[in-house]
Amino acid sequence: MAKDYGSSIVEIATWNDPKYREKQNEHLRSFAENFRGRFPGKTVGKTVSWQIADGYAKYMVVKEKPLTLIHIAECDGYRILPATMRGTRLADIKAMIEHEESMERFFARHSK
Repeated sequence: MAKDYGSSIVEIATWNDPKYREKQNEHLRSFAENFRGRFPGKTVGKTVSWQIADGYAKYMVVKEKPLTLIHIAECDGYRILPATMRGTRLADIKAMIEHEESMERFFARHSK
């Protein structure tokens, strides 16, 4: 059962900023380092996404016990339903992270 840590409502850049993605990635790296320095666990600081409507609801793992996620407010700022948050287990998060990392490895190998 996951808990909601809140939202990272930080205006880092606008969509028309050519360096939007770079600034967003730096913001996420600093968040991840902060949480990794405070809480143990392999998944701490990793991000997961749920597809919602025409976008994604993005969250970062704050801590594993109890499972706590922070909403990453980017793009449309979609969030998952409270029932989805309550029903999410650490095993689900680990599976989502493994899937995402395997897709990244696959495309990295095949894009050369």
